[in-house]
Amino acid sequence: MPGRTVPNLFLGTPIMDGRVWMGLAVTAPFGLQLDYGPEWFGRYDSYDISIQTLDIAPTLAYRINETWSIGGGIDVQYADAELISALPDPLNPGRPTPATAGRSRLTGDGWDTGFNIGLLYQPSEQTCVGLHYRSGMGHRLTGSAEVSGLSGPLAAANGRSNARTRLDLPDILSLSLTQAVTPQLTLMGEVQWFGWNALDEIRVQFANGGPDLVRPQGFENIFTVGLAAEYALDARWTLRGGIQYDQSPTTDALRNTSIPDSALVWLGIGATYGVSERLRLDVGYVYGIFEQADIDLTLPFYGGSPLESSVEVRGETNSHVDVLSFSVSDLFGR
Repeated sequence: MPGRTVPNLFLGTPIMDGRVWMGLAVTAPFGLQLDYGPEWFGRYDSYDISIQTLDIAPTLAYRINETWSIGGGIDVQYADAELISALPDPLNPGRPTPATAGRSRLTGDGWDTGFNIGLLYQPSEQTCVGLHYRSGMGHRLTGSAEVSGLSGPLAAANGRSNARTRLDLPDILSLSLTQAVTPQLTLMGEVQWFGWNALDEIRVQFANGGPDLVRPQGFENIFTVGLAAEYALDARWTLRGGIQYDQSPTTDALRNTSIPDSALVWLGIGATYGVSERLRLDVGYVYGIFEQADIDLTLPFYGGSPLESSVEVRGETNSHVDVLSFSVSDLFGR
């Protein structure tokens, strides 16, 4: 699959003698892009999928005392989704083929708001514990559904209709620990819980009165666990590395080609170079290894009509992901 650039921006400044901080984060917390091509065997489930999110989060943090700090803010989030799949022609002699297939294209976008809140406990200069909660999002996406390329008795289905659906993204609870072991070595750990059971199905409703299109997902809640270490070589160079294990919210019975997810292990390395007291350059590389998993679907088409039929999609996932990151940090005020 082709690579993509995912930009992020973080700003922060102290006010009120440093007891209060104002911040702004612009991130892309969830995303997916898969392009299998219209001729692959799973085309009747999906062959081009894109989900993009943009989260704008203004925040405030308050230092209660030398040990405790609290912060929080709102999340204003935009989501955009597209799903393209093929439609079989059951009248084609022999079997449906890519050349005789129609096309279904669903698109939609929308905004939603949520919140986040965090608590920081620092009993000493060596130890820091953080607890953070981010609310889920229930995006109401509005867009269109377009069917094209069908012929013969199926040609009546060609056309475009306004459509709407709901995309439910999880709430997230995170617990993290940072412990300085020596002046050079720092250990870090984090456990996260994701409320993915909010995404039970994707149901598309059509303005032209057509029957709902339902894609069952049956997602389950998951945990992720990560461990990392950071070592300061000298005043300018810091090295780091870590490992993280992510459970998958997908189930064997409902795993599909548009979200072919499975359990995942991340291995990462990185380095920071301090150009000056203010300016820092960071580079990191993460390699993700997905667990092998099965896809076994029976897809119904043209229900309730004389051409009612189904297509079986059976396969096995075996994938990995590479993430290369660069960042520049300017510590204003130093």
